[in-house]
Amino acid sequence: MNTFFKKIFDIYSNVPVVEKNKDFYKIDKLVYYLADIENSVIRANNIWEIDIQAAFSTFCHFLFPKDDPFIKKLETFEDKFEKNKFIAINLKGTKLKELNYLSKMVICSCLMNADPNATILELKKDGIIYIGESIQFGKLFKEYSNMGITIRSNKFNKYIRYRKTSHFINDKEIIIKGIYKDRPAFLSELLEKIIFEKEINNFDEIDKIYSDKFYQIIRLNMLDELFSKYYICGPNNILNTHFKYEKIKNIYNCTNVLPKNYLKLFIYPFLVP
Repeated sequence: MNTFFKKIFDIYSNVPVVEKNKDFYKIDKLVYYLADIENSVIRANNIWEIDIQAAFSTFCHFLFPKDDPFIKKLETFEDKFEKNKFIAINLKGTKLKELNYLSKMVICSCLMNADPNATILELKKDGIIYIGESIQFGKLFKEYSNMGITIRSNKFNKYIRYRKTSHFINDKEIIIKGIYKDRPAFLSELLEKIIFEKEINNFDEIDKIYSDKFYQIIRLNMLDELFSKYYICGPNNILNTHFKYEKIKNIYNCTNVLPKNYLKLFIYPFLVP
């Protein structure tokens, strides 16, 4: 076992973990979403997002000698995506697993050391979304920083996750990650009004737009511009009757749509206080 890996493992193993966080803390649990586990909508205020800056490339420098050809080649890439691509292509088996486990151990031990009672909303390798205290006053945050490991933190006013899609909300910004991040332009604008203006005066009109009658008028008359505005999700997809994105070839053949599903998926969860 690499000496650095052993050092991190020893730190990780000696951090006390309260009962409610023991499942999330298991070393082989690299992905964790509370809303998905509970199959429910999770809403929270004042949540933290923490992650390790350039996690994989940082840990590679601990696992390989400085003069190793792999490290020399890695250092020729400036773009983070290109670095991670090079690592994924060239590291297989045990070494790649070590990077995943190091990411998990560092980020989780740092949080549990700073706030053992934090409520974990999401974990994905080197990043955590949680409700609790800042990590910046924790002993391990300083210790990892001294090692050259940078752990970043960001705070959001509101968080909502459902159907494997997360929404992070600040004063004038909505960040959407997950399966249903793509949505029609009209509904993206409507969501901003609901969240930031707190008032919708024309919901009867919205109900009409997302009615079967209105949809058939647009479809049968091949009204491309309106169809795109109200129904196209991302790169030429519609939302079909099974709540799945489906590529379209032409408007006229888009019969596998329930317009109200658009409101159920993209809008209704945000009408609950």
